[in-house]
Amino acid sequence: DNKEFRKALNVCMKHSIKHHQLIIRILYDFKSANHLALFWLIGGLTFLLCMSSVLFTGDDVSLISKATFVFFISSELMATFLVCMYGEHLAGMSSSLPWDLYNTEWYHFSEELLIYYRMLAMRCTRPGQLTAGGFSKMSRKTFLEVLKTAFSYANLLQASKQK
Repeated sequence: DNKEFRKALNVCMKHSIKHHQLIIRILYDFKSANHLALFWLIGGLTFLLCMSSVLFTGDDVSLISKATFVFFISSELMATFLVCMYGEHLAGMSSSLPWDLYNTEWYHFSEELLIYYRMLAMRCTRPGQLTAGGFSKMSRKTFLEVLKTAFSYANLLQASKQK
C-alpha cells in the first residue's frame, strides 16, 4: 500500500514539474513577444497624457475634441493599468512560490520526492515578471511613475507656453 502511494506521489510530482515548466515557458514566450510592445504602451501613454493635458488647457480646442480625447485617454489608462496590475500580480505569485515550497514539511519527504522538490525550488529562484522593454517592471508603481512623469512634462510645457 505504501509502495503504491509513493508511486502515485512520484507521478503527481512529475506532472507538477512538467506543468511548472510549461508555465515558465509560456511566461518566457509572452515576455519575448511583448517586451517591446509593453515598452511602447508605457512610453506612448506617458506621451499621450502629457499632450492631452496640454490640449485640455488650450482655449482653441473644441469641447467635442476634448470629450473624444477623454474617451481615448481613459481607454489607454485602463489598458495600461490592467497590464501593470497583471504584471504585479504575476510577480507576486511567482515570488511567493519559494516560500510556499519552504513552508511545506519537505524534511519528511522521501529521497525520490526530495529530487523533485529540489528541482522545483531551483526553478523558483528567479521570479517571473513582465517588464517594459527590460527597463521597468510592470506594476502599480510603474503606472504611478508614468502618471507623475506625464504630468511633470505637461507642467513644464504649460510653463514654457505661458512665457
